[in-house]
Amino acid sequence: MLLADAILKVRQFLGDTDKSHRVYPDALTQYVDTVRTVFPLSNQNIIPSTCQVIVDGGALTPLVPTDSINGLLTVTPAPQATLEAFYFYQKFTDDEITEMMDSGLSEVGLTESNLTSLNVGDPLITIMAHFAASIGNAILMERFAAQYNVTVEGVTFDKSEVYKAYKAAKDSHYKDGTEKRLKLYTRQDRDKVASTARTSAAYPPDGQMPRR
Repeated sequence: MLLADAILKVRQFLGDTDKSHRVYPDALTQYVDTVRTVFPLSNQNIIPSTCQVIVDGGALTPLVPTDSINGLLTVTPAPQATLEAFYFYQKFTDDEITEMMDSGLSEVGLTESNLTSLNVGDPLITIMAHFAASIGNAILMERFAAQYNVTVEGVTFDKSEVYKAYKAAKDSHYKDGTEKRLKLYTRQDRDKVASTARTSAAYPPDGQMPRR
């Protein structure tokens, strides 16, 4: 198992791969003043290879952001009338995903080094990714709460559908991770397994004990 594969698993559970979020277009004309050349995109963590722009109604042209993490775009010469950007972005950086992954690994008694030194199977990675995705959705809840305009629709942020969706995803991933971990590590209950005759030497005193 490679570290990159584990990170991708977490991103897939969070719906935050390099093809998950597309902006088509990001209208930046409001910032155009015929002099300005650096423009703030509406999102951060831009996938550099996907960024394209249309300047002053011209052709769609590839343009790598100056600062993809912070979502800054430099256009020279300065646009004179209009500017639109088209790109994919992610909600979390790889460093943030790695922190979530580390927390998820701790839930199954592993660390990053175990991913390459041990033959870690898909079940453990799936459990880790559920716990990590639960943390990621909790972060999205906090971000939304911080940015939410309480005057919109006349409701508080915790009543909004977006917030509730993040919370539902957080709870669901935590539940799935807990249940899958329990199933993986817990032996069958005695009352669910038929008794099997064994010798009294192996299963004293009468040789009729549930097989575990």
